Amino acid sequence: MPMIHRRKFGTLALSMFAPAGKALSAAALNDSLRKSATARKIPAVAAMVATPDRVIWSGAFGTRDSASGIPVKPDSIFSIASMTKAITTTAALQLVERGLLNLDEPVSKHLPQFEKPDLLTGFDAAGKPVLRPCTKPITLKHLLTHTSGLVYDIWDRDLLRYEAAVRGTSAERKRPAPLLFEPGARWEYGTSLDWTGRLVETVTGLTLEDYFQRNILQPLGMADTSYILPASKYDRLVSSYSRQPDRALEEEPRKLPSPPKAFNGGAVSIPPQPTTPFSCK
Repeated sequence: MPMIHRRKFGTLALSMFAPAGKALSAAALNDSLRKSATARKIPAVAAMVATPDRVIWSGAFGTRDSASGIPVKPDSIFSIASMTKAITTTAALQLVERGLLNLDEPVSKHLPQFEKPDLLTGFDAAGKPVLRPCTKPITLKHLLTHTSGLVYDIWDRDLLRYEAAVRGTSAERKRPAPLLFEPGARWEYGTSLDWTGRLVETVTGLTLEDYFQRNILQPLGMADTSYILPASKYDRLVSSYSRQPDRALEEEPRKLPSPPKAFNGGAVSIPPQPTTPFSCK
């Protein structure tokens, strides 16, 4: 795949909204966003175009929830799910800049549960998982680039099969889930940023919420991004939806989320149960 600069990619992407030979306009963006949301039956969408200096366009279409019919606005608040990973990565790289972490040192220096992690090599004739110790340590670089060997069970049948095999046994959650390949061997999307969040908390002594607010979100003026949604902002919260086997979207019950007791850098669950942040920008 050829390399492309993000600014060039953005320019090319935006050009898709403009009629041939014509300049991109707010009307064209509004029309494209509205038509796309309608055609794909997307309940709510908000988007923004900005230069380094200012916002030049913003738009929102759909409703906050099906019951109220309240229109979505550019400042509506959405659950950002795995986009939390970008904030967690920023936090980890700040700690690298400050000399508190190193990209190439074993993360087991701070997270001892990753000392000699297990590698899942397959299953025996009885369906029992076959494990062996990894020969390479997991580093922060592996975590940040999804080359650690840590994967998501929802997209990896071998890990899903492993978890089914150990469910209810002493092996369950005794250690982190086994790796599916040696660190650095290949790429697979997974729980690497969940554990990066744990690393940030361990090194700083702060929760991710506190670290994010003090060092990233407040300095950037991101006043509506947080793991904690106050009651005063509840009216702006957009319903979440889950995809069903028939590809339809099912609306989840809309209620004010309780403040979480733990925070997750990847917005996917590892014990203890975390909550994904909310954001409008």
